[in-house]
Amino acid sequence: MKSPTGLRLLQLLLLPILVLLAGTVGYMLLEDWNWLDATYMTVITLSTVGFGEVQDLTRQGRIFTAILILSGVGAISYVFTVGTQEIVAGQLSGAWRSTRNRRRINRMRDHFIVAGYGRVGSFVADLLLEQKHAVVVIEIDAERIAEVETEARDLHFVAGSADHEDNLRQAGIDRAAGICFCLSNDADNLLGVLTARTLNPDIFIATRVENELNEAKMEFAGANDVVSPSSAAAYSMAFRLTQPSGVKAFEWLRVSSQEGYVLETVQLGDAPEFAHRQVGDIQFRTRHGLRVLQVMREDCTLVPDVTNDTVILPGDSILVMGRQEDVTRFYAAV
Repeated sequence: MKSPTGLRLLQLLLLPILVLLAGTVGYMLLEDWNWLDATYMTVITLSTVGFGEVQDLTRQGRIFTAILILSGVGAISYVFTVGTQEIVAGQLSGAWRSTRNRRRINRMRDHFIVAGYGRVGSFVADLLLEQKHAVVVIEIDAERIAEVETEARDLHFVAGSADHEDNLRQAGIDRAAGICFCLSNDADNLLGVLTARTLNPDIFIATRVENELNEAKMEFAGANDVVSPSSAAAYSMAFRLTQPSGVKAFEWLRVSSQEGYVLETVQLGDAPEFAHRQVGDIQFRTRHGLRVLQVMREDCTLVPDVTNDTVILPGDSILVMGRQEDVTRFYAAV
């Protein structure tokens, strides 16, 4: 896809070609010259180099030459002037867009970084945008960035390699809530994970892995979650076969997330306002705007069917659903 500036420059390039063609045809018709003499005469006339005439001109030929000089030189001057303006304007526009993008990223807090905007990375970014999260993409392919930017999507890009410290800092890794490495090469993902963990020891890092033998290396480098696309696809297909109702619930959750509803696991610890109290007494829904879906005990036993009579014990973790702002506020308070 060509940019508007590129199309404009292409149109400007056609103008002198049309003038040259018109001059050549004009001399061939008026002076009965061959195409080589006609083309040569047109070129030296438009270039105003001052060479002599190829052959003696008739009265009609002299009038045509005068018209060709006025129109041709004017057209070429116009092309040169407008072309220069388009190039300079394009450069200034690109610099302004880059500066604006950098300023917006600098103002972000608790955003998510997606390293690599290929098939997997674009899907991850789309899901994050559906959930109303701010997203910064690090992508090395400048053409891909330009193509996506023309779609006016709410994405912010950093051009360059995702394993370089400067690019990660420019993406705001010190202020981000998480980063996902979606590069197709395990070595690049591994180096990116190691670099990201060095720059921000507390950030949540997820990464894809092509070779499952590299999962332990990713975790050792600092990844919190390692996902194999092939394994995830196989699990998804098996899940759809065996638990279709669960798939419908997941789709419902995905759609509801577009309205700001999210799931979050919260570690309650032994806070007195929760420990040894019933869910109904704590009033999660009325006070915090949250619905408790599941409770996991400290010994990792699960309480899947939560009722108002379910008792919260010290060390419990709860799975809650609510609007993003309510979940964030409750998570921060706890």
